[in-house]
Amino acid sequence: MMKTALKWLLYTTVVFLALCALSYQNDTDNDGSLSFGFPLVIYHKAVYVFLVATNTIGQSEEFHPLHLFIDIVFAVAVLLVFTTVGRWLKKRKHNNRNGITPMF
Repeated sequence: MMKTALKWLLYTTVVFLALCALSYQNDTDNDGSLSFGFPLVIYHKAVYVFLVATNTIGQSEEFHPLHLFIDIVFAVAVLLVFTTVGRWLKKRKHNNRNGITPMF
């Protein structure tokens, strides 16, 4: 039981990190923004222009814990879909030994 739970935790973490890596946008060279998170943005950082009058750079950072939770739930849903489709394809291949592929 514990081994299965750890395996699901590991797979969920891998799927979550892969989705975050695919959604990573670092445009700090162009417009000064950095963000990641899929389907919702977890972290967003924006650096604005240098203000000569005040000798400062405008910057804002946003971290959304609720978006993090929703993204983890989404990663679990993606993992469940992948495992269900994988099991269905394996079962279909195993049951189809005569070479004829039924549609459903």
